[in-house]
Amino acid sequence: MESLARLVVLIALAITALIMAGCALLWAAVLRRRFPGLSARWWLLWVPLLFGFSFLLALVVLRLLAAINA
Repeated sequence: MESLARLVVLIALAITALIMAGCALLWAAVLRRRFPGLSARWWLLWVPLLFGFSFLLALVVLRLLAAINA
């Protein structure tokens, strides 16, 4: 039973990472299209922040999924 719980946690972490990466890429694409003149320095500063924001968004989505399945 404990190994099943670990498997579920690992699957949830993998889903979180996928959602986070997808959201960060989406944000980067939107910002790149909206602001085509952004420098590489800007990307080095803001892309990690986009990943953090996307991580929070992924946690909210997972929390909603857990609430629906409860």
